[in-house]
Amino acid sequence: MHRDFALVDLDDGRKTRVLKRYFKRFGKQALSLQPGDRLTLIKKSYSEKAQHTCWEVIALPVRVMMELPSDIRGKLVEAPLHKPHWLELDTDFTRGIEEEGRIIKWLGPKSAPHYAIVEFADGATTRVSATSFRLSGKDIQDYKINDTLKLTKVGFIPDENITKWKVI
Repeated sequence: MHRDFALVDLDDGRKTRVLKRYFKRFGKQALSLQPGDRLTLIKKSYSEKAQHTCWEVIALPVRVMMELPSDIRGKLVEAPLHKPHWLELDTDFTRGIEEEGRIIKWLGPKSAPHYAIVEFADGATTRVSATSFRLSGKDIQDYKINDTLKLTKVGFIPDENITKWKVI
């Protein structure tokens, strides 16, 4: 029997494989995953017959999640256990270092976005909150898609998995 897997490095250094069928709930957008993309997984069980761990994929990188059709994205947000989490760690960016990236998307209503999704030259992405703009003396609504932002990390909120940024 032929099976397709995604090979995944876990945060604790172990490696695992995730069957392609565990991505089915995300539709064809899951096929746009690239090496290095971060996933949120929950171990559901272990299959003695197939000798592999059964995973539930909870969230994909934001660039993939934003491309999901609204009906799929709505279902993911409705179920509290399956609420997509932002996949960011405190170690992703260094405090005090100036980073430059460009705005690729908005999260929230167009008239008052909650976050700017910023992509850096190395492909890393982050979300910059409207609060970060305001505390930096800027207004998130003054910016457009593809505008360049200079950011400095000033902290991290572990409960929300979000980097706190100062907009320069």
